[in-house]
Amino acid sequence: MTSDGLRQQYSLALDMTRLADLHLAGRRATGIDRVLQAYAVQYCERARAVLRWRGRHYVLDAAHSLQLLRWFAQGQCPKSLGWWLLLAVVRSWHARDITGYWLINAGHSGLENSGYASEMQRMQVLPVIVIQDLIPLTHPEYNREGEFARHHQRIKTACSCARLLVCISAATQQQLAQYAAKQGWFLPATTVAHLGVPVAMPEYWRRDETDAYFVVISTVEARKNHLMLLQIWRDFIDQGVANPPRLICIGKKGWEAEQTFDLLERCQQLQGIVQHITDCEDKALMHWLTGARALLFPTFAEGFGLPVIEALQHGVPVVLTDLPVFHEFAGTVPEYLPQLDHGAWRQTILDYSQIDHPRRQAQLQRMAEFVAPQWGDHFDMLQRNLTTPSDV
Repeated sequence: MTSDGLRQQYSLALDMTRLADLHLAGRRATGIDRVLQAYAVQYCERARAVLRWRGRHYVLDAAHSLQLLRWFAQGQCPKSLGWWLLLAVVRSWHARDITGYWLINAGHSGLENSGYASEMQRMQVLPVIVIQDLIPLTHPEYNREGEFARHHQRIKTACSCARLLVCISAATQQQLAQYAAKQGWFLPATTVAHLGVPVAMPEYWRRDETDAYFVVISTVEARKNHLMLLQIWRDFIDQGVANPPRLICIGKKGWEAEQTFDLLERCQQLQGIVQHITDCEDKALMHWLTGARALLFPTFAEGFGLPVIEALQHGVPVVLTDLPVFHEFAGTVPEYLPQLDHGAWRQTILDYSQIDHPRRQAQLQRMAEFVAPQWGDHFDMLQRNLTTPSDV
């Protein structure tokens, strides 16, 4: 088939390995998982599902793909998923050939394996790889030991075999181009497609405006800078601040943050004023978010920041680190602060704890014209790049 024929056919396959592992392990979805879920929602009616096991990719036929992607789109899978997947692979063996398909890998699955590129050649597919971030390369101090080498291999693999690289922000695209140039790697065609959020849900929950609290939503890891917030809250207690607001930390325990874990679990001063919720279903998370004085996001580095746009979409003020990536989609709406200026964060938190404080009201006014990026825009950008003639 000619390349023009492939573009007209526009057949798609989705690497769903990461979501399959998530559901098999019974874990709660985090940022990249939610991206994959959005892909399942978008393409469940037309894409083939692909799963990777021990370096090999296994393709499900149309019927089994439809069922699996629908489960992933809904965020619910049967307890017998493991057996179902095994039978699905066997029953789909006759339909395993997806030569000429665009194979989208939005979860970095398998890219750390040196044989990934040759596997793509064996399958004769056109790889489309979504680059979520380069944080393990730009900020290795915030990642697990060995993650720098693994992510270096992921980016090397992506550059060597992808027909299209999709960066979720212009900041990530710039970092990618700089890193590839430094390594002397060829950079395939790239595009920027911001992540999105669903259309705002009806607010059937009740906000208690007398309950002054802030939320921070993220895995608890050193990069997210929870430590600074906990130190500020401890200062509130030690310095006798009257009626200090509460802090609700929502997210599982991560890595490289032992001092943060110690404060959350053992600091007596924080008991009753700081609450850590490690497993929070979506409905409860939205209840916490929409009732908060503001979302706090003091991260040191970020590929995008889905909680930021979700907060702004639901009318919740945001106080965050002044990083270029946030200006791409949030503009001048949030309150931007330096990463380590404890004094500025402390005063801003005290100001925003007052529901009618002028600083908080000013952000609410700026928010009136905010338009959150939507998943539809992301997929429109993707489709334009897959259907535009190019040297594929």
